[in-house]
Amino acid sequence: MTKMFSLRFDPDLWQLEQRQPVNTLQMFITAACDRRCPECFFRQHFNAGAMTLDFYRRTVEQYRPSIGKVIILGGEPTLHRDLPAMLAFNRDLGLPTTLYTNGRRLMALAPKDLAGVSVRLSVDGLTGGLKPALALPKLGPVIMPVFMTSRNNTGDLLPFLDHVERSLGCTEAFISSIRDIQESSDFWLDTSTTLPLRDYAATVQRTIDAYRGRLTLHISRRGVIAAGGPRRTAEPPNRCRFGNVLPDGRLITCPFDICKNRVTDGLRFGEQRCEKTRGGGCLLQKLVLRRKPT
Repeated sequence: MTKMFSLRFDPDLWQLEQRQPVNTLQMFITAACDRRCPECFFRQHFNAGAMTLDFYRRTVEQYRPSIGKVIILGGEPTLHRDLPAMLAFNRDLGLPTTLYTNGRRLMALAPKDLAGVSVRLSVDGLTGGLKPALALPKLGPVIMPVFMTSRNNTGDLLPFLDHVERSLGCTEAFISSIRDIQESSDFWLDTSTTLPLRDYAATVQRTIDAYRGRLTLHISRRGVIAAGGPRRTAEPPNRCRFGNVLPDGRLITCPFDICKNRVTDGLRFGEQRCEKTRGGGCLLQKLVLRRKPT
């Protein structure tokens, strides 16, 4: 069993925010991707086609009473021709939307398409995925770069945070890690590319100790990081708050089951107990540290 790591931070510099997780519908609108990263948890579904706009609308409407948020991803969702219409549909329903993208085609979207949308820019190093977004300075505040740590890129993390704050005008960044369940068949097992969880926790701690910028940092707990400092965060109920819809309409509860194709006949938010956690709570929990005004 992996030991929990208590993240330390200076309470004079950082404020630990309490954010209540919400039920989240994840819509994988297309299997098409212009990167096809070899460690992608979605890679066995790269031939699953694309979701129709009509199906998207009907599905979001169906689960609307049970959710507080929609995440749109793929594949690479910016390759879907109906993405602007899907974003507009969510906006008309008053549903907060997060768009996960590798950033290569963000220029194809107009600023009005992204009104009210939170953009997660997934990158795996200092430059990967960042260059295309540099052409979008007006979108800086709505872009949250997500740094996916692996065995080979931890040295890029601190320069990455400095870079996105200065060059992209970002106000927030997300630190997470690759877990290649497709290869390992188990979240807790490592592969040749994944950073061992104890090393991930140590990397995050070193980064917090050294970082001097003003970004709000979202930190994926990955089942091993607990909040230290002056107080601990309360564990949310250990029930799955996710529902996932693949491009071909198949339904999967836990995001980590997508690589195993564990389908279900319907999405039941907040009912299924987590089968994967060892320390309590969802493996997708995060901590949020906000810099205090000086």
